Amino acid sequence: MLFSADWTKGELKIREHHLYISKKYLVTVHPEPSPELKALYERLKETPELTKRGLPFLFYLVVDKLVDEVFTVIDHLDAGTCALEDAILQRYNREAAGQLGISASEIENTLYDAFGQRQVSTIYTATNEYWVVMEVLPQYQTDVSTLGTLYVPSAPGPVVPLRSVAQFTSTAVPAPVYHPAAAAAVECTG
Repeated sequence: MLFSADWTKGELKIREHHLYISKKYLVTVHPEPSPELKALYERLKETPELTKRGLPFLFYLVVDKLVDEVFTVIDHLDAGTCALEDAILQRYNREAAGQLGISASEIENTLYDAFGQRQVSTIYTATNEYWVVMEVLPQYQTDVSTLGTLYVPSAPGPVVPLRSVAQFTSTAVPAPVYHPAAAAAVECTG
């Protein structure tokens, strides 16, 4: 089973795909239409010689297509997280942070712990391994007031509320534009 994802109209959409492979067939089952697999199907119709390379190659093409689509979503989420980190790191009170023994990297690590994909452990089973990822609950990921509930470790030892060294405001930022396949692009902001 594989999952694909896309970011449409400001919403994350995740689709489930089941892949079954035998000596003669590769079957994909998905409960809803899959734009990724439709694009691959069109490619195979245009270049049927790809189907003659065998089932392992077809399996590779399917998995590659599904995984590649997830990277655009990851880039989108990563850009949003970076914009948030940059906005906070530009607005934090360096003098107050210094007096409390808090560095910019501690603030950045705290933000990544909350809004990034920090792997904190791995669970091993007989056949798989699962990453344990730490992040805030989804309902808190879009509310700027959540930042006021975060605490940053300080050099002297006690944790300090992030709000004591940073200001939080909602503001408009340029929306990132993604160009798949490394297309050339120029970003213009006014």
